[in-house]
Amino acid sequence: MNKLTVWLREEIKEEFERQGEHGLIVWYDTGGTLESVVQKALPEGVRLLKFEGSYLALRFVLEGENPDFQKRWVVYVPENPPDESWLRDWELLGERLEMDLLGLLQRRCGLGVTSKLVGLLRNRPENARELASRWSRAMGDRDVTEQALIESLLALCFGLSRWEVHEALLRFVVGDGWQKRLEERGLWDEWLEKVKGWTGWMELPEDEPALRGQLEASILLSELVEAIPELAPRWTFVPSEGDRREEMAGLARKWREREPLRDAYCRSAQRVEREYGLSGLLPASEELLQVETFRAVDEVWRRELRSAISPDGGNFGQKANRLGEVARARRTLFWARKEEDIGKFWEALDLATRLYMDCREAMDVAQRLSSVEEFVGRYTAEDGWWWLDLWALETSALAQDMSDEDRRRFLLPAWVAYGDYLDRVNRKFAEAVEREGWQPTQQTFWQEVTGRKRTAVFFVDALRYDLAQHLRRRVGSEVSFEVKPTMTVLPSITELGMAALLPRAQEGLSLAVEDGRLAVRIGDESVGSLSERRAYLERHLGRRGKVVALEELEREDLSRVQLLVVLCRQIDEFGSFAADLHPRGLLEMVGRVARSVRYVAEKGFERIWVVSDHGFLFVPPEVRLSSLSAPEAPICKRRFAVGGSQGSHFNVRAEELGLKGSALLSFPEGLSVFGLPGEAGAFLHGGLSLQECVVAVLQGQVVAPVKKVGVRMSLPETLTGRLAVIRVEAEASSLFDRPRQVQVVIGERRSDPIQLGPDRPMQDVSLRWLDDFEEPPPQVKVSLQDVETGEVLEERTVRVEVLV
Repeated sequence: MNKLTVWLREEIKEEFERQGEHGLIVWYDTGGTLESVVQKALPEGVRLLKFEGSYLALRFVLEGENPDFQKRWVVYVPENPPDESWLRDWELLGERLEMDLLGLLQRRCGLGVTSKLVGLLRNRPENARELASRWSRAMGDRDVTEQALIESLLALCFGLSRWEVHEALLRFVVGDGWQKRLEERGLWDEWLEKVKGWTGWMELPEDEPALRGQLEASILLSELVEAIPELAPRWTFVPSEGDRREEMAGLARKWREREPLRDAYCRSAQRVEREYGLSGLLPASEELLQVETFRAVDEVWRRELRSAISPDGGNFGQKANRLGEVARARRTLFWARKEEDIGKFWEALDLATRLYMDCREAMDVAQRLSSVEEFVGRYTAEDGWWWLDLWALETSALAQDMSDEDRRRFLLPAWVAYGDYLDRVNRKFAEAVEREGWQPTQQTFWQEVTGRKRTAVFFVDALRYDLAQHLRRRVGSEVSFEVKPTMTVLPSITELGMAALLPRAQEGLSLAVEDGRLAVRIGDESVGSLSERRAYLERHLGRRGKVVALEELEREDLSRVQLLVVLCRQIDEFGSFAADLHPRGLLEMVGRVARSVRYVAEKGFERIWVVSDHGFLFVPPEVRLSSLSAPEAPICKRRFAVGGSQGSHFNVRAEELGLKGSALLSFPEGLSVFGLPGEAGAFLHGGLSLQECVVAVLQGQVVAPVKKVGVRMSLPETLTGRLAVIRVEAEASSLFDRPRQVQVVIGERRSDPIQLGPDRPMQDVSLRWLDDFEEPPPQVKVSLQDVETGEVLEERTVRVEVLV
């Protein structure tokens, strides 16, 4: 029972106490201000009779049921007392009470009845009715004062659970039509007083749009002035007092952190940015480094960095440290998260500076290493050199979204440094191998695939060590992977590498050249081709085993499978890597494998292995390969030759590499290739380098074999506006389903990610999918995607009928 109900009950009790054992109250409440709480406020034993348009009906009910008035009755009349009372005899018999909400508060709380309160509560009984019905929500435990009542009425008008000026201001600046709504309730002037008090402005703009515009500018520019106080004199409406300005700046931060308000924030920020010419006004100073209010700040910094680095990137190395500091400061801020091109620019620059500086450090460290073990250890450590390979791939993937000028300035120096690193470090590594020999460990893998738990094994083509680490991070919440470095057989090609992972490979692989092709065998069984290896696995897995291709996985019945082998994108053609692979494609491949790992975890497989046949060298744009004379051999590719003669390259017999056979194998060192007709390409494998022949075995234990909630979206038949609001709902099969992060994609535009789960089953997603002056298409594809896996959960094509 809330306080208002308690006060009303006390008032009714006192009225009856003056009448003795029985009693009758005829209560007139003009406008029905307390009607919502009357029933709950009745003391025990008191009966209620409500006036519903007929006084005669009241008399009929009460006098028919209790003609001698031996009970206690409250006759509630939510109207003005009539001049000639139809209930005069009842009023004389009992008590006549004239009391509305304002009267009750005056009696029980000592509230002074002012003309302002009369205007708001008595002359507008709809205000009083709403306040009474939501008293606990609106007033809470506040003392009953004129100020508190006005603020509670404002809170109700703005749809707030309690009065909070910051929340009201946010709703005012992101919406419209507030002046009309406030005026209808007599609250417009009260709202203006609140705005005056909060801003400190002596004069306010006269109408709602002008007031909204000045509030937007003041809130947003306050955050800028907090960082650069010398800008304050430019805008007189920005508070000069530190505390008030700091409060406004805090509201700017709160505004952009609210997902439903972000689109409105972006529009307001860009309007203020244009109106006040911020792009040409802001200095690229240290004070501006962390400011994220306006998109123009990122433009100012990008312009500054472009002017600081020569067009050919010649002075990149001298300024790489500072470039990295700026990129790391900017890449996680609001506009980098909101706008893909800004985010990708800062991410690429951050990675490029790390790549440049760490490559130079790695080349220095490599000069002090001498053993194969030391090189492999440095490469595979948690903070090892494999990061350089990942950064080189990621910068190249991001480069596709950068201008040619930015690529030359900011990425080319890093790629050249990476090329030098690949060449120098791998030459030193090859020298260590020549001195010590090469002992592959890949053939022992299948011996570890034992036990009674349901097990899935992924054979992933060209999952280099850095990509394996990337995969481990992608699925860490569902599968806990241990990363074990492994040394591949040489040459590092699919035909040998995949064979080395098969059952009984530890007994030895034989390698020979037959009819100009490589022949690979385990015992007497040929395993050189994909079809041969698949058939070999199916024979060895037994009745409870199954072999599937990755693209077939989700169509297969796995219910009775105890040991599952998944073959991922194997390419049985040694030499240059697949022509269609590119950095972004490789990273997307990892995403597809991650999704499949989660899938088998959801299907009840408890142990999961991910292994690879070989790695590869990625040669970034503009990095030059040195070319060696190709040996005359039955098989000669860019990074290896089999059956040739001795030459100016690393030469070794098959038996010295842990293989059966006597064929002579030749490998170019560093970042060199055998000179053959045609382009070498950006992806190379088969040779002797850390990147090609040191890969990972991922041994995983499922830690969260729980399904995610299903998610669906409710789409209109036709999109009629440039801003679409799509309702997204979770469908949980149990209380233990994990939440799922999703985003709506309309055409090329993506919404911010949202998370749905059993505790948050529904949310409306707002997405401005079409710019103001962009020509609407006749139809557009709308999809719902899992952010983590990229899985398309639902997709439809929707008609578009936008008024231009």
